[in-house]
Amino acid sequence: MQSKYIDNSFKTKNYNNKQQNSSGMWTALATLAAAAVSSVVGMATAKKQNKFNASQAEISRDYNSIEAQKTREWNLQMDNTKYQRQVADMQAAGINPALAMNGGVTTQATSNATASSSPAQGSMANIDLGSAVMMMSKLLDYKVQKKELAIQRDVADSQIRKNNAEAQGKETENKYADEYNQLKNRGQEIVNNLNASQVKQIEENIKNLSASTEKMKKEAATEEERRLLTISERYLKDAMARKTEEERKQIVALLPYQEQLMAAQTENQKAQASYALIQSAYQQGLLDNGMIEAMVRSTNANASETEIREKSESFEYSIKSGKVFEGKFAQDAIVIGTVMSRLFGAVNQGVIGTVAKSIGR
Repeated sequence: MQSKYIDNSFKTKNYNNKQQNSSGMWTALATLAAAAVSSVVGMATAKKQNKFNASQAEISRDYNSIEAQKTREWNLQMDNTKYQRQVADMQAAGINPALAMNGGVTTQATSNATASSSPAQGSMANIDLGSAVMMMSKLLDYKVQKKELAIQRDVADSQIRKNNAEAQGKETENKYADEYNQLKNRGQEIVNNLNASQVKQIEENIKNLSASTEKMKKEAATEEERRLLTISERYLKDAMARKTEEERKQIVALLPYQEQLMAAQTENQKAQASYALIQSAYQQGLLDNGMIEAMVRSTNANASETEIREKSESFEYSIKSGKVFEGKFAQDAIVIGTVMSRLFGAVNQGVIGTVAKSIGR
């Protein structure tokens, strides 16, 4: 009985050992399988990570390469135009571009094409840039002040020139007025000393004005002069017809003006003397706007009707206002004054001795 029990116990123990052995084997197998799976998964994950890392590295290299190329191109462009830009900047600041010869402008940029790069704080470049900006600001302020001073100086100079011109113009005007009044007073003195015989001679000369004019026209050198003599004679005869004998003898007051015209040597002197004679004749009513326009038309054959009318009106206004001789009327004044002087000389012929005779020739 005991032997049977022992045998069963042995069998049971042996079975348990087999069970334990079998369980340990499966556990080992399971462990190995798990390790294998973990290894495979780890390898796959590492492969993916390596691939990702390689892809990111390639992207980073491409980016850095592109940025570096941009930097090189920028540096090249800046280097190729640094002097032009320096000259333009200095000119804009009012600085002599020749100062650029003392040193060029450096505009090359450092390639910072990495994701983690950052500029250094308080670097020498920042300090130099700040100094340059401050210097440029001072230069610009100096330029503005210099320009303002130049403007003020120009305004002052312009005012001085204006004042001088006005003073000179006033002096010239006063001188002209004095000379004109002297001739006027002298002419009036001649009129006051006329005797009856001389007045009668004036009347006779007026009657013979047409014959005298025809003689002058035959002696005229140009067709224009003959045309002007015809115009002047017609207006002068009409003006004399409207006057009384007392008024007609006033034509002798023109003798001093005629004498001044004869003595003139330069073109400017002739123009001024002619202008004074025309003004005096206008004040006596010996010519009017119709005669002025007719004579301006004759001396400006190529001008339009509008130009002739405007010039005639301007000429008459200048004469009527008693202004000093204006240079723009010089040629017209000489032509008109010379022709009128010859006609007035014909009227005054034989009245005041040699002066009248010399003017009448």
